[in-house]
Amino acid sequence: VIWQDFDCVHCAEFEEAHAEDLAKVVDSGEATVEYRTVNYLDNATYYSSRSAAAFYEVANQVGTDEALAFQEEMFTHQGTGGLDDDEIVEIASKHGADIEQAMDDQDW
Repeated sequence: VIWQDFDCVHCAEFEEAHAEDLAKVVDSGEATVEYRTVNYLDNATYYSSRSAAAFYEVANQVGTDEALAFQEEMFTHQGTGGLDDDEIVEIASKHGADIEQAMDDQDW
C-alpha cells in the first residue's frame, strides 16, 4: 500500500525512483500495489484533493495503466504551485479520460 499526496515532493521522488520496479513486480504477479491518496498538503486551492479525485476518475474511466501514466505526469509538475482544474482535465484527456464534468461536480 502506497500513501501519496500529489503535492508532496517526496511522493514524487519515490515514484520517480521506484515506479519502474513497482511495475515490473506487478506485471510479473509477484506483488500487487494499492495507491491511497491523501490530502495532508491541501491549501486554499485544494490541489491535493483535486488531483486525487482526478486520479481516481482516470482509473475508473480508462484503467490502472493510464491512471499510473496520469500519476507520473502529474508528479512532473512539482514545485509549480499546483495545477488548475483545466490543466488537470487536459492531462487526463491525454490519457484517454474525460473528467471535466467530474471536476465541475466537486465542491472544493
